[in-house]
Amino acid sequence: MSTSSDTKPIPERNPAVTRPRQVYVKKPLAVLQQYEPLEHLPAYLWPQRAPNNRWPPVFYHGFPVPTSRIISHWYDEILPQLDRNTLCEEDLKSLDEPPVSDNYFLAVILDLEDKLSHAVGWKIRVLPVHGIPGDRYSRVARLRDNYYPHRPPDDVIQKLQEILGTQDPPMWYLTEGDHAQWDSFPGHNPNPRPPVSKEKKSRIEVPL
Repeated sequence: MSTSSDTKPIPERNPAVTRPRQVYVKKPLAVLQQYEPLEHLPAYLWPQRAPNNRWPPVFYHGFPVPTSRIISHWYDEILPQLDRNTLCEEDLKSLDEPPVSDNYFLAVILDLEDKLSHAVGWKIRVLPVHGIPGDRYSRVARLRDNYYPHRPPDDVIQKLQEILGTQDPPMWYLTEGDHAQWDSFPGHNPNPRPPVSKEKKSRIEVPL
């Protein structure tokens, strides 16, 4: 569902994405959980344009993968393939854990990633994020991120949109974990970049 211009999230007013004034300052989880998905990522959240050599958090561009989709993939694709005769007692008990067995959750996610990637012809990751309140697993099908910003072709986006049954455009979501925080030095960043001279930096264009 689209939102009107006066109700769209304003990044500069969202404490989850504002840049801390001091280095090494970590935001509380409660603050990160206030993040609202953005249709467009502002320039200061792209590493090529981050101010004062600060390193922005990692943001994923993609579509939400509802918990219902993950559960159905477990029951329709993974569970029927398991040979119960080869499982130990502990694994057999775990099969009844609702809604998806913790022992097999990673297998469900990896298989879902493979099937989505094959269907759309683009590498898809299903990753945990902030910005989907109320969803048990809170995951998105990632098309790209702000550190690897190559935009997929429009037909890839459309195919993934159709598979996931949404008419909404892909949005930018804040990752979970340590990489949701601002970092001061590239050594602390999951995707370090080479230094960019001021001359070259002025020519870099922020992806759409």
